[in-house]
Amino acid sequence: MSVCDETADSAVSRLWKLEALSRLDKAGKRCIRDGDDFEQCLGTILDTAIFVTAADKGKLQLIDPISGCLVIRAQRGFDQSFLDYYSYVHEESDVTCGAALRKAQRVSVEDVATSDMLCGTRAREVLLNAGVRAVQSTPLLNRAGRVIGTLCTHFSRPTYLGEPELSLINVLAQHASEYLQRRETKNRLSG
Repeated sequence: MSVCDETADSAVSRLWKLEALSRLDKAGKRCIRDGDDFEQCLGTILDTAIFVTAADKGKLQLIDPISGCLVIRAQRGFDQSFLDYYSYVHEESDVTCGAALRKAQRVSVEDVATSDMLCGTRAREVLLNAGVRAVQSTPLLNRAGRVIGTLCTHFSRPTYLGEPELSLINVLAQHASEYLQRRETKNRLSG
């Protein structure tokens, strides 16, 4: 790599980081406004996650208080068969978001086709049929450390997320968790 290539890569990296920080700020401000549409806020959070991880698709799931399962509340890029498979995910499911729910920590698969975690599972087949080759599932945690949802991004190629992307997705997950907790508190107080 030449000095010019390194300089160009560095400039692109700085521009990406500035845009990512700007989107994080906008998502945080948009969802803090009183009266903002819940579904639109979830969509903004998901769109920001897709951008900061350079993903092709994504989904945001929240815990259903009755079943305890993750339910898709926002998604980008998936067909109905994928959505049907992921409609209710419990912590024992053989999918990354189920593992994130169970472990209360991020679960990443850099290559769905070769992953030991997904070997022999229906999840691998569903992901590959949806054109997904890599996935990360970040749990949304409340103040007590309990999972209240997951923020998942999906990639059409094998992908390794580095520290810059993971740091940004962590900030976004924190914003999303705080937003969801404020909304829950407000709903409880008004209901």
